[in-house]
Amino acid sequence: MENWVGTFVDGLKLLVIGIIYAIPVFIIAAISVVPAIMIASNNGNPALAIGSLGIGLLVMIVVAILISLISAMGIIRFAQKDSMGQAFAFGAILEHIGKIGWGSYIIALIVLWIVGIVFSVIISVLSAIPFIGWLIVLFLYPVWAIFVARYMTLIYESAPAPA
Repeated sequence: MENWVGTFVDGLKLLVIGIIYAIPVFIIAAISVVPAIMIASNNGNPALAIGSLGIGLLVMIVVAILISLISAMGIIRFAQKDSMGQAFAFGAILEHIGKIGWGSYIIALIVLWIVGIVFSVIISVLSAIPFIGWLIVLFLYPVWAIFVARYMTLIYESAPAPA
């Protein structure tokens, strides 16, 4: 890698894209937490406060899953097209996922999720090794990141990208 500054700037752009995609989740979290705090601070019913948080959490999880379906392809589109605007080209992203096939796409993400759980268990066991566990884990995380990036790119490239 010769262009460290360009790579760093691309990483910052990716961070901004991720934050923008997360804004709806942040808003839902705030909307669900504020009523719970108000109920709890007014010596209200604790069950009502917990219920408010629970419903908000459930809505937040559903929205986060839906956003992650779009954002994953948006991030790859950003990398492929070298344009931040392409990360939010929702029509093209949805068209591309449609070409891949929604079922195939979701199954591929579920497989990745399961592999991620297995990786997390392995990491947990390895990190318990005295003295060198943290070092092993330190070297495995980049391998995992490269695997995920390549896996998602192969999903993206399994269908021709719209212009």
